[in-house]
Amino acid sequence: MQQLSLFKTGVWIQKIQVSSETAPDQFYTLGRSIDGVQGCSCPSWIYQRSPLAQRRPCKHLIRFAESLERGG
Repeated sequence: MQQLSLFKTGVWIQKIQVSSETAPDQFYTLGRSIDGVQGCSCPSWIYQRSPLAQRRPCKHLIRFAESLERGG
């Protein structure tokens, strides 16, 4: 259950919210830790069994990174 509360603790130094593409009324929080680890509050990212620094990015993190590369 610790994973579910990550975004409620001081682990993340930067946070933004993005809406779900499949459920526009659902929002997920993207965050970055002081160590540079990126995370998302979506089930796909939260329920990975890997340590935080080794988790694969979810589609929300990938799309956000792509939008930053495009200047968005």
